[in-house]
Amino acid sequence: MATKKKVEEPVQAEGKSDGAGATVTRVGDLIDAVVTATGAKKPQAKPVVEATLTALGLLLADGQELNLPGLGKLQVMRRKERPNGEVIIVKLRRPGEKAAGEKKAKTPLAPAPEES
Repeated sequence: MATKKKVEEPVQAEGKSDGAGATVTRVGDLIDAVVTATGAKKPQAKPVVEATLTALGLLLADGQELNLPGLGKLQVMRRKERPNGEVIIVKLRRPGEKAAGEKKAKTPLAPAPEES
């Protein structure tokens, strides 16, 4: 069994250029990033990553809203059937500067009374 490794900083998957200037991250790149972040062995990480991606795809195809810490909140906006598959337009709202899970401090409605 692989030892758990605490992730200090997020590991970014190394994608490859598609020739048009955009970077494309493939499943293998994502698996490598998970292996680096967790210290798991690649043969153990691969089926977990693939199953996770399949589950996410099925949930989005079903129109489910996803709230995933570290990624953000995904909401299916539109769907369209095409001859070669389905196009799903997804809105992704990511957390701002604060850390995921950190709550914003509440601002009081009125100033605190002065003590005498």
